[in-house]
Amino acid sequence: MFSCGASHDEDYPRAAFGAGFFGHNFNVTNNCGRCLKVASLLGRREVKVRIVHERNDHGLELDLHSFNRLDNTDGRGDVEGQLTVRYRFESC
Repeated sequence: MFSCGASHDEDYPRAAFGAGFFGHNFNVTNNCGRCLKVASLLGRREVKVRIVHERNDHGLELDLHSFNRLDNTDGRGDVEGQLTVRYRFESC
């Protein structure tokens, strides 16, 4: 069990989110455990992740495997510690 109440599923990498990332009306309880399809804006790579943890900011934190899979910026994302992404909710 993770901090927002979701359990780990080996089929999907993990993601942590800050409620502000989704807007002011984001409901933590209703969205914990849901899946997101996350895609890099600089390329055509995408990954599906499950929300399992809540952050105290406005970001979306991906596990290292997912981050590296999306980082097709010649490693700049790794150096900067962030990527620009788009996302949508999907069924798990």
